[in-house]
Formats: sequence, C-alpha cells, structure tokens
Amino acid sequence: MNTIREDFEERIEENELLNCMRCGFCLPACPTYVETKSEVHSPRGRIALMKAVRDGEIKEYEEVEHSLNVCLGCRACEPACPAGVNYGHMLEEARAIFEEHKNHSFKEKTVRKTVFHKLFPNQKRMEQATSLLSFYQKSGLQKNDSKTWFYENTSETYAANGTCPAQGQSVKTTGGGDL
Repeated sequence: MNTIREDFEERIEENELLNCMRCGFCLPACPTYVETKSEVHSPRGRIALMKAVRDGEIKEYEEVEHSLNVCLGCRACEPACPAGVNYGHMLEEARAIFEEHKNHSFKEKTVRKTVFHKLFPNQKRMEQATSLLSFYQKSGLQKNDSKTWFYENTSETYAANGTCPAQGQSVKTTGGGDL
C-alpha cells in the first residue's frame, strides 16, 4: 500500500497544482474563507497544502485533512479563477486519498458498505427505506425512541451540532419560528 504522499504524487497532477497563480480571486467566492478569514481554509491555501503534501514538505496530515474537510465543496471558487484551476477534482481526489488511508472499525466498514454499495445505488431499496422511515415518523414510534439506547447515544451529539433537537426542545428557524 502506498503512503499518503505517494498517492498524492500518483493521483494529483503537479501541473494542476501549479496552475493556481495565487492571485486571490477565489477568496471572496469561498464561503469558508469569508467566514474564517484563514488562508488555510481558502482554495489557494488548500491547494498549497496539497502541493506541500505531494512534495513531502508536510509529514503530519491532520491539519491538511481538517482543512480539506472544512471545505463545502461548492466550487464557487472555480468560476472566479482566471487560470481555470479544477479545484473540485483535486479536492475530491485528496479527500479520497485520506479516506483510503483511515483504519475504520469493522462496524463502520459494514455500515459504509451496506449504505454506499447496497442502499444508495438501488432506487427500489431507497424507496423502501424512505417508506420505512416515513412510517416510523408517522406511527409515533419516534416518540418512544427517547427510551432507547440509540436515542440516548445520538441525541446529545445531534443537539450539540444543531442538527436535531433534544427531546422536548425546539429548533429555531431562520424565519424566527420554532420547528
């Protein structure tokens, strides 16, 4: 198995990395840069990090991976780029390289394989899963879920991320109302 650096060398074209002229036109188009004002969270900063990994200048990859994962992948930077850098392709390839080098637990591998290779590619299975989820929500079983292990172990995480309310709490909408 290759190292992360070797995979970057094989799969991310150096010429594509060098196409970035570091002009900064991408900065105002990038939502993560606009929000953080951090160069490492801008397209040109991420490209520089990818190049540094490819060139062997970076040995610890946690900050690089974090920067790549903070990116929304919206590609708003691409039309703003006068050099036509194909940022999205490089981002996806770099993320894939990091993902391939992770050691996932057996449980996570099983869930990923089931969801990504069995459920998502099959429209009939997706429709069945959607119907089952709809039944679960409408039947009232969801209200009883507060007493289960799953709810107890996930509700705090979701509530902390603002993605799901803890039982008995409401979520504020952008219009000011509650859900």
